[in-house]
Amino acid sequence: MWLYTGILLCTMESKEMIITYETLFDLMKREKDRVELQRLEPEFFANVLSYLREKRQFASQQESASYDEKMKSHREMDNIRKLIKELYDRREKKIVMLAIDQSRTKSNLVDFSHMLAEERELFEHLMRTLDGFREGILSNILNERLPAIYTTLDDKKIAHAASPMGLLSSAAALAEPQVPSSDGKTTALVRFLHPVPKFVGPELNEYGPFSEDDIASLPKEIAEVLIGKGRVEELHEE
Repeated sequence: MWLYTGILLCTMESKEMIITYETLFDLMKREKDRVELQRLEPEFFANVLSYLREKRQFASQQESASYDEKMKSHREMDNIRKLIKELYDRREKKIVMLAIDQSRTKSNLVDFSHMLAEERELFEHLMRTLDGFREGILSNILNERLPAIYTTLDDKKIAHAASPMGLLSSAAALAEPQVPSSDGKTTALVRFLHPVPKFVGPELNEYGPFSEDDIASLPKEIAEVLIGKGRVEELHEE
């Protein structure tokens, strides 16, 4: 690797890549003018970082430079950073749109060859999030169920509560037809240990609001969720 004033010359796999203000501008303009994500060298971010550091070091060494020259150097750094940001913004937008299309169509036709490693990771993260919300909201609604949002985090599915209080931890499960429990009952008599605002059950019936010490008969599935949350206790008939 050789350093020159204002230019970084890199040798990679018998190819030379020169990073300058002009090359950054050309890359940004090409990204702007074309619909497809454009190819960048795998070490693009590292090369740009080295270029920024080299430019900053050169500017800091201009102790004897005039005020106008120092201001010119600062403007150059600002313009370089603006170019890098605009290039990133345009590539980010394309990756987001690719993830949306992939989540909707499941086509598996995405070309990853022009994505940098960090961009591929962004795409995969977006896909997990979009797929989780699409499955949890749209699929459940189309199947006449309340939304139950699932996203993937560290290979574990995390269910986000669909009710206002977060009491129905899996609305999709609760929305299944009620079946008698082991004791043959589909309802449970409970006493509320804490106030609970009005909420909508999986069958779209409204319940509450309930005050502390209120007694109510609720569907067994809802009662079990409330018991698990410590909001109620079940009253057993003598």
